[in-house]
Amino acid sequence: MYRILYHKASGQACILHQKKRHYLGKWDNHPGKPPEAVKRRYEAIIARLAMEAGTEPTGSMLLSELAAAWVGWARNRYENPRTAQNLWFCVKPLVDLFGTEPASSVGPRKVAQAQQLMAKQGRTRQGVNMATGYIRQMFAWGVAQEILHPDQLARLRAMQPLRHGAIEAPESPPREAVALEVVKASLPFMSPTVAAMVRLQMLTGMRPGEVCSLTMSDIDRSNRERWVFTPRDHKTAHLGKVRSIPLLQPAMDILGPFLRADGLPVFSPAEEIKRWREEKRAKRKTKVQPSQLDRSKDNPDREPGDRYTTTTYRRAIERAGEKAGVGRWSPNRLRKLAAQSVADSLGLEASRALLGHCDSTVTRRHYAMSDLEQATIAARVLVNTCGGA
Repeated sequence: MYRILYHKASGQACILHQKKRHYLGKWDNHPGKPPEAVKRRYEAIIARLAMEAGTEPTGSMLLSELAAAWVGWARNRYENPRTAQNLWFCVKPLVDLFGTEPASSVGPRKVAQAQQLMAKQGRTRQGVNMATGYIRQMFAWGVAQEILHPDQLARLRAMQPLRHGAIEAPESPPREAVALEVVKASLPFMSPTVAAMVRLQMLTGMRPGEVCSLTMSDIDRSNRERWVFTPRDHKTAHLGKVRSIPLLQPAMDILGPFLRADGLPVFSPAEEIKRWREEKRAKRKTKVQPSQLDRSKDNPDREPGDRYTTTTYRRAIERAGEKAGVGRWSPNRLRKLAAQSVADSLGLEASRALLGHCDSTVTRRHYAMSDLEQATIAARVLVNTCGGA
């Protein structure tokens, strides 16, 4: 692994590779931890050095260096910064155990030890399987960059997914669709902006991130009867897929009060706070004292942003559910509610198109009606047709 060094003459962090110094940027807080910008630069340089390693796999790269190179490549490949963070979270247990060993020495046994570590950390069996898949992707990237031998990837791909009971890890609870009654009970305890986001997501089946990032520049309003929202960044964008979300009249009515031409996201916490303060001031019955005309802090620790994140959106919904006495629920369950409603009425293919899945396999696995529900409907049909025999 390359050590991050401090170059006193320039005040920068650097690494040494084949007697050549590569600078990583200013390190003003030395001898403390390197700044985040230095760490990102480190990952980018490691990725470049890995790609320039030669046409023949050398097998000399450490596992920690391979992971840093892969995450650095992902940071430049995907627009969403959380993607690289999630990938690092998946491979970190393997790096914690074997980071100082050559990447070429990692096989199914060492990955199995990392799986056990993930289970001890509290990850579910399904989460361990998902992380294992991303570990394979990291080694597939190493093979594609001609850093590792293909035989190593073949050994890792021979590992079977962990079945129920194969590891001492909890099972992921099934994600059920939120009941419509729960949504209706929670809406009065939400701010007008969050309530509008919930209603819009329920009508369109959007992902939470798509609702949060919605801007007017992404909406084609040429058709008065149907607007079309085309997210610039979505889950299958890297596959060249275009996602088009129809917005019919009810959705258009929801968006009406939030239209803005400045290019910022439609749903803004900053605008919500501003609107709330204006309404509160308008309802005031007593005269405003001069000292209360502006009570904002000069340098507040936190200021409302221009857009909701998926985390702040989820927390707002969870708080509303608690206040309504119906329990906490997440916006992802709204998407499942929309999917199941469409699948029940129009079939799985219509639900797949609404959700923007590449094929119906994912729709069937996560969003379609459960086997018990389908069997119950089938049993009712039998009762109606054969019950009188």
